[in-house]
Amino acid sequence: MTRLSRIATGRFMAALGLGAALLASSAQAIPILVFGQNGLTSPVTGVAGIGSTRITVNAAPITITGIIAGSTPIAASLNLDVTSIDAAVVAGGDLTQHFQGSFSITGGGNNYLSGAFIDLVAGAFGGNALTLSASTPPVDHVSFTSSIIPITSLGLDRALSFAFTGVSPAVNICGTGAQATLCSFTAAVAGNMSANANQVLIPEPASLALLGVGLAMIGVARRRDGRA
Repeated sequence: MTRLSRIATGRFMAALGLGAALLASSAQAIPILVFGQNGLTSPVTGVAGIGSTRITVNAAPITITGIIAGSTPIAASLNLDVTSIDAAVVAGGDLTQHFQGSFSITGGGNNYLSGAFIDLVAGAFGGNALTLSASTPPVDHVSFTSSIIPITSLGLDRALSFAFTGVSPAVNICGTGAQATLCSFTAAVAGNMSANANQVLIPEPASLALLGVGLAMIGVARRRDGRA
């Protein structure tokens, strides 16, 4: 298997793992938007400073594979900007750290979905994958706006999950104690957003597979929340 094939396979499997992991926060929440990036690039950039890390994605080309208010696929662009708000911790082999910031998914003059949030980054220490996840309620805060999805489909409980795959270098901590923070890295990205919606998202077959496999991650997400 070539290096590009290994990267593509790893990113695909990690994207499948997103699914419905955050939907465990509410039986009422359903997916409202699902996306994957285009190509084998690494548009996610994490830059570690003294005691903090900033993670950004600048106008990365993505494909919306499921959206509650229209047909797919849709070519769009992702922007993400989050900065850590506490120290990174390693427990039970997992690294966790809280971040705060915003994202936008836009294209053709449309705001498909944008939002602000406080979230948790989690991943296996020394691994090559991270999950940036947030939910409202019970712990973190997520707000959504959209010019496409009706406001009646953006109600509580809201949740989001970004999967960072092909993380390079491997997940690590820079600094110690109160200055400990996620080390610099690059990665690929895929994502899933959910809310209490008055419609039902009918995803493409690939998105259905993503949601099915993602259910297996609910137990893992709950254990991580318990340790955070």
